[in-house]
Amino acid sequence: MRPAPADATDLRRLRLNRHKLREKWPTLAAIGVAVQRFPTFAAIGASSPFNTHDVLYASFLVRGRCHHDIGDQRFAEQAGSLAVVQWDVPHRIDTDGKAVSLWNIYLDPARHALPGLPADLRGALARLIPVHPGFANRRNRLLACSLADPRQLDALLLRMWDEQQAAHPGHHAMLEAMLRELLVLVARQLLATGVRGPADAEPEMERASAWLAEHLADEVGVDDLAQAVGLSRFHCSRRFLAYVGRTPMAYLMDLRLQEAALRLRGGDEPVVEVAVACGFKDLGHFGRRFKAMFGMPPARYRAQPAGSDGT
Repeated sequence: MRPAPADATDLRRLRLNRHKLREKWPTLAAIGVAVQRFPTFAAIGASSPFNTHDVLYASFLVRGRCHHDIGDQRFAEQAGSLAVVQWDVPHRIDTDGKAVSLWNIYLDPARHALPGLPADLRGALARLIPVHPGFANRRNRLLACSLADPRQLDALLLRMWDEQQAAHPGHHAMLEAMLRELLVLVARQLLATGVRGPADAEPEMERASAWLAEHLADEVGVDDLAQAVGLSRFHCSRRFLAYVGRTPMAYLMDLRLQEAALRLRGGDEPVVEVAVACGFKDLGHFGRRFKAMFGMPPARYRAQPAGSDGT
């Protein structure tokens, strides 16, 4: 398994709180999801430490405005913003001392498969929520979308919180059902508005990443990408590496493997058809690449039900 790339910020200079959330939240350890409510949260960024989490972390801002600091980048957030932060990435929320209402959502899709969604929603959701920490890069340290009316998601999260805290018989099944509802709501929003990326987004590099996503099943190289975005091969490769933290072809491989994982979990296509659809012409090569990332062959990965522990 390739570890997530280090943040560009020198971590030795940051005050860090490292949170081991699997040890804190029983439902996170058991089924891969937990929520935490902050009805009145206030912080001043300059005096607050950064936090890292051992799972995928999302914040949903119900009321107020704030900034989300991700290493050396700053993102403005307002009511309705759902921001997803990769595993182990230093982050903090700065409200300038004013109280806001927000939720933390903790997911562990690397160990517990997310509930299955229809194909049209599955692809949209994957652009916001990765399925494995090995797909982390500088570009996607924080991705976000905005819900025009935060009340529906706020009400759903409150139901999840109550179910989680009460721990009645069957609460795992209830939480899994509500998580699926949450993912459907978010995926529908993503179909309408897409994903917000880095605050300092470079249009040419965003076009490059989008072009690779559109051609993940094709035999393409850096020359094709450079021509598509109007740059020389040298400048395209250098700028993409600086922007994403991965070479263009390594990033393309990540896209192919993530798409393969989604197809394996969300459908019944034969493994060989999944491989071809995701740009692999050789089944053995696909199997080796997939196992190197996910720690198991494609057929075994498919066999795991939603909520199962893949470790």
